[in-house]
Amino acid sequence: VLDQEDTATIYYCDATSGNDANNGLAPTGVGVGPKQTFSGGVALIGDNTILKFKRGGTYGISDGKNITNNNVIITSYYNNDGSDDPTKVRPHLVMSGVGILLGQSSVTSGVKFCNLTAAGVGAASAGAFASIENNVEVYNCEASGFVGMVAHNGTQAGFGHSNAFAVDCYGYNMGGVGGVGYFMDLEQSAIL
Repeated sequence: VLDQEDTATIYYCDATSGNDANNGLAPTGVGVGPKQTFSGGVALIGDNTILKFKRGGTYGISDGKNITNNNVIITSYYNNDGSDDPTKVRPHLVMSGVGILLGQSSVTSGVKFCNLTAAGVGAASAGAFASIENNVEVYNCEASGFVGMVAHNGTQAGFGHSNAFAVDCYGYNMGGVGGVGYFMDLEQSAIL
């Protein structure tokens, strides 16, 4: 899944020991250590970026993030060297606002969401992981309290356009208009 780790800029976010005054470039430390909040972490996203949230942490979110960059991975880590431990609890992204938690702009491609858990507030939270255009992948993610796990254009639960994939994902307590959990339109898309 993380096929661009050697060429991407990697940032870290740790809800417990991070600090938004840090630059986010290391999983531990002060100054070069991890960010602490969701907003501090997602503010660093650019082209060819990997943003890693520490497992076991809860990250409160009032407004979602529309990703307008290409080749972005949002995933998890656990160990102090930045590596992951899939036996630990996934990062928990809790949205209190409306809209889409992590959205993908129509001009981007190559966006991946991996190893995350997301919670919304029901019909006001359109989608957890949203694809408005092409080339979005969602791996090993879980969502509850959204209209859908993967929403098309924030209006219904679905993948938008083409080359969208969800692998080993789970959605529950989905509700509101169009709250079907998953929906796919057009071509070259799959739920596995």
